[in-house]
Amino acid sequence: MEAFASTDVGWVARRYEAITPIASGGMATVWRGWDHFIGRYVAIKALHPADQPALDPHAAARFRREAQAAAQIAHPNVVMIYDFIVERGQQFLIMEFVDGVNLKRFIADHGPLPVARALGITDQICAALAAAHARGLIHRDIKPQNILLTVDGRARLTDFGIVRLADGDALTHSGIVLGTADYLAPEQARGDRLGPQTDIYSLGVVLFEMLTGTPPFTGANPVSIAMRHATEALPTLASRNPHLPADLEALLRKAVEREPKRRYRTATLMSQAIHAYRQRHLRPTPIAPAAGRHARPTTFWRIDILVCHTADRNVRPTVGSADRNVHPTKAAADRNVHPTVDPAFTRTGQQSARPLRWLTRALGR
Repeated sequence: MEAFASTDVGWVARRYEAITPIASGGMATVWRGWDHFIGRYVAIKALHPADQPALDPHAAARFRREAQAAAQIAHPNVVMIYDFIVERGQQFLIMEFVDGVNLKRFIADHGPLPVARALGITDQICAALAAAHARGLIHRDIKPQNILLTVDGRARLTDFGIVRLADGDALTHSGIVLGTADYLAPEQARGDRLGPQTDIYSLGVVLFEMLTGTPPFTGANPVSIAMRHATEALPTLASRNPHLPADLEALLRKAVEREPKRRYRTATLMSQAIHAYRQRHLRPTPIAPAAGRHARPTTFWRIDILVCHTADRNVRPTVGSADRNVHPTKAAADRNVHPTVDPAFTRTGQQSARPLRWLTRALGR
């Protein structure tokens, strides 16, 4: 943070004004800033001079090319890069400002995520990685700290353009392995050639943490953690959270195989596996007829779901709504939108008693 604070009154390129530091790590500090030309908030990432290849013009040129390539990714789940600036011997990335919280903080505050929410976030990051991999970019540092959750529930992947400083190599000019030990793929730890499956492994580790609340491995130092990724299989989900569905293990295990060729070949294939799991397991739960009552051929939604999704839309539920195999709360969770009542969907803005009366008659009350 001090490296950035020493710049000329917090300005970059006489256009971007740094306002408040919002995050700091080993390589850089991120500030909330203001773009005085366009009039919008931005995120200003200032790389610490001691950790950037400022003295190597070839590495600096590669960094610039990567920043330019990342800026070409126009995807709703990727934080956009607006500008790349070298000033006073320091490198800056000017990025889209995202109003939200990173996934690491969210897990720390809320604990393990529900399965539907964790899979929804994973699916969105799969889409972001597919867009990046299609342009030949490997993120190399997928971790919860680099996944931002916006106020409207969208997952956004950040830190493209700074993690691939060497073309085709796993090491920087100083011999430091790129990536974060807790989420490092085995080939990263070994210094082998990286590919799209490297990001898929790290995303699988993030999914493990979302479901269990903690990373899979611990160690005395980052090196020991990285070596565990290279030599050990991840613990089972049941060993950390016995309440998780058993079938979820296979989906995760395919992403975190130690050998890259045994993982999902692409992020799109991982996304397809998530969608298939949803179709098989995240379905509506029918309500059985009450004991002693005449059985009806109709399956009904749970009462709390009905009130949430039909009462304020002034729409009478139909028998067909139970047969669409779409659980309203699950669908809402996949969109990362809390299924609360929105008066904008009503004609009058007031709750209607019609669906509740209909439900009482349908259940034979």
